Amino acid sequence: NEELLRIREVLVSLRQTTEYAMRNAEIAANLALDEESDHVQIE
Repeated sequence: NEELLRIREVLVSLRQTTEYAMRNAEIAANLALDEESDHVQIE
């Protein structure tokens, strides 16, 4: 039982890490798009 709980904790933390990484990737993509549109406007 303890081992199952430990595995579950690891899976939950992995999922949280994945969600955090995906959010960061989305933010980075949005920033890149914003920079591109700024460059286009400047040109």
